[in-house]
Amino acid sequence: MAKLAERYFDAEELAIVTGGVETARAFSALSFDHLLFTGNAQVGREVARAAAANLTPITLELGGKTPAIVGSDADLTHAAERIAFGKWLNAGQTCIAPDHVLIEASRLGDFIEAMRKTVGDFYPKGCASEDYSAVLGDRQKARLEAMLEEARDHGCRVIDLGERVELPGGGAKLPPTLVIDPNEGLALMREEIFGPWLPIIGVRDLDAAIAHVNAGPRPLALYAFTDDAELRRKVLETTHSGGVVFNDTLWHIAVPALPFGGVGESGMGAYQGEAGFLRFSLERSVFIQARRNGVGLLNPPYRRWLLKVLGF
Repeated sequence: MAKLAERYFDAEELAIVTGGVETARAFSALSFDHLLFTGNAQVGREVARAAAANLTPITLELGGKTPAIVGSDADLTHAAERIAFGKWLNAGQTCIAPDHVLIEASRLGDFIEAMRKTVGDFYPKGCASEDYSAVLGDRQKARLEAMLEEARDHGCRVIDLGERVELPGGGAKLPPTLVIDPNEGLALMREEIFGPWLPIIGVRDLDAAIAHVNAGPRPLALYAFTDDAELRRKVLETTHSGGVVFNDTLWHIAVPALPFGGVGESGMGAYQGEAGFLRFSLERSVFIQARRNGVGLLNPPYRRWLLKVLGF
């Protein structure tokens, strides 16, 4: 990307700077007209603190715990297909991947079987399928493995939907994995997963699912599967999230007319399409007074007859 930018753009038009943590800190401390950061909330706070020293406006896109609610009327085959698509695109390493599923406990078993079939259809060769992605880097792999191991140690039911594949050079493809009813204290439920593990939580009903969502940080996206207009209204009116998608996942980011951004822990400021143009522009107010105008009538001293006219 950096090489292409140098080839086609002047540095004053577009410049790409690569580097690690120290580069990012130095970059955030510069006095920009606007600064956008994509990443996790912990680093987002550091960026905000650095930008505050220069009163630099910021846009933060921070991801987080994106829930998927499966309503009582939802078609489980369809819900499993769309959640699987959103979850295992890039092996779960996207900021709006479904982080966990909330479904009525009575439908949990059927949903697991629907998910098992869907994953088999999507990736017939398992993790060896060319359409299934590897995990990015040893650090990310170790974090995910520790997260899943903690869930196993706490007695969670863990369902592997494939076999791990080691890659030349030390990389690995970790299989799609379901974790059933994990404890809220586990890292799996406290941190953004950003990987192929999918917790599935059985709840009493939609109210319980909404309560679960509202008990946590406000997510970047919220997915809900229902055709019931009243249930959709309830989800919209009683939850907070950066975006909402009904009966699918991810696709709101592909619609240029929809602003994309988070709220609370999942970020601030929305961009994309017209919203993005306005976000990164200064709407500068300009007023030109006409040569002939009546504003002189408002000059002091204020006469009683003028006050009466103004009152009228």
